[in-house]
This record gives sequence, C-alpha cells and structure tokens, in this order.
Amino acid sequence: MENDATRPQAGRSKISSRNEFELCYIRHRYFRRSNYNPTPEEMAPYLPIIKNLAWKTLSVHSGLFYMIGFEREDLVNIGMIHLVSFLGLFSMEMLPDKYKEFVEKFILEHNDPPEEDDVVDKNRANFTIFLKQRFKEVVRICRQKARNVTGTALEVFQPLYGPNKPPMNLEILVDKYDLFNFRKMDLDVFKTIRKKAKAYGKLAFRHEKTWYILVPVRQKILEAKDFSGADLDPRDNIHNMNPEKLLSHLEENDKWDRKKRIFKRKSIEEKQRILQRFIRKNKNVPMFAEEVKTARRTLNRMGPWKKKNSLRSAK
Repeated sequence: MENDATRPQAGRSKISSRNEFELCYIRHRYFRRSNYNPTPEEMAPYLPIIKNLAWKTLSVHSGLFYMIGFEREDLVNIGMIHLVSFLGLFSMEMLPDKYKEFVEKFILEHNDPPEEDDVVDKNRANFTIFLKQRFKEVVRICRQKARNVTGTALEVFQPLYGPNKPPMNLEILVDKYDLFNFRKMDLDVFKTIRKKAKAYGKLAFRHEKTWYILVPVRQKILEAKDFSGADLDPRDNIHNMNPEKLLSHLEENDKWDRKKRIFKRKSIEEKQRILQRFIRKNKNVPMFAEEVKTARRTLNRMGPWKKKNSLRSAK
C-alpha cells in the first residue's frame, strides 16, 4: 500500500519537556504506532476542525504560547500530526468492533446502512473530541516548558485547598501555604469544584467544609544567583575564576576526595564511630539536618547488630 509508513522505534529512556519537548506534545507513541499516512484528500474534511480549535486554543492561552514561541500555524501543524495518529489508530475504519456497533445503531435510527459521508461525519465528531484532549495536553506540556524557561510557574494564580479560612493577605500563602494547612491542587480541578459550588469567578470560597482559593503568583525574573550551583553561572565555571579562587576550589576538591578515599578504606566499626560522632555533634544544627539524615540512613544499612549499636550511640 503506497500510504504505508515506516517510523523509527521509540527510545527506552523516559522523555520529559526538558529533553524531548516536541515528542511530548505530539504524543510520539501514538504517531509511531500509526503505520498509515493519509492522503491530502482524506485529511481535507478535518482541516476546518483543526484550524478552529487551534485558533480557540491560541486565544485562550496567548500569553503561554508567546512565551514558548508558538503561533497559530504551529498549533495547526501539531493538529495535523494528531490527525495522522487519529486516522491511523482511532478512525472507524481502524476499529472493526466500533465500526460494527456504529452501523447497527445507524440502521436502527435510519433504517438504512450508513453511507461514506455518514462515516466521515462520525469520524469528524470523534476527532473533535480527540483533538480537544490533545490540545489540552499541548497546553499542559507548554506550561512545563515555561517553568523550565522562566524558573517559576507561568500561571497567574496557584490553586490551594485546606480546612482553615485563608488569611486576608493571600500572597503569604505563596511560600508558606503549608503553615496554614493548605495544599496545592490542579487548576482544572479547582475550576471544576468552583463550578460545582456555583462560586463563579470567586478567588476564595468554601465547599463541603473545605476552603478553595486562588493565590496570585508574581513572575520572577531570573538573576545570576539563581544559576549558582547548577553549573550555569559563568562565575562558577573554572575558566572564569580568578587564580586565587580557582586554587582554593581545586584544593577543596582534592581535600574532599582524599577524605572520601580514607573513609572507604576504614573498617565498618570505624565508619560507624565516625558517623556516630558526626550525628552527636550536629544533630541539633539546622544547616546539617540533611547530612545527619544521610548519616543515620547509612548506619541503618550496616546490618541488624551494627544498626542496634549505632542507633543507641547516635540518639
């Protein structure tokens, strides 16, 4: 068949919006499974649906797509890719059981079998639902990409829920929502609950003994210090350090590597004593809280007898 398609197998590694942004929003596994390339004539009845939904999606999320660099033509092209996946996997012709069920219902309603245009109309209706779901995914994945680009969520509001009445100043909850027993939630879920509670347009409302609020999130412009420690700050690059800082950096690394080599050569009992001393000395020091947890986990992995003695000494 001239319309058969050969597509490469998907890689085994898990993809994300960080490393394979394009493959995420085109649902590449759908696209790879579809072994059929439709002709322009077969795609023509669906083009008005794609253009209409692309325009509506762009209008609602114009700020988001501006951040990502998408225009209407980009969304139309994405819709065309999903159309190929739909016609190759989910059209009535590709689902014999669904097609048979459709024919039986059509005959019951019209006393005649469906014609080709009737099948196309059914496919168009199914594709409309399919493409709405795919465009919602495009929006979700673009939001993830925007967080990668800007360092903060692109949402204007952060939905939260909790049992207590929110404070007067909602911006306090941006960083300290857990102190008020609030938790984050998905924006679509918030909108669904708000609609169910008939609290249209409200930023804070109570429904079934639970408070739901939308907290304004101010956008943050990335500064040089935000890249510190992530190998992205030019000042952290050894090629841009001044000689004194570079020498100190190298000496510190050598010192730490030497200590690790010495620690690995010690017996288990000696390692236990070192870890126990570290825990006793720093267990009440906030800046070493994570290191103390790591030391305790290391002791717990040293077997039942060693665990018993190490924990008794470390408490």
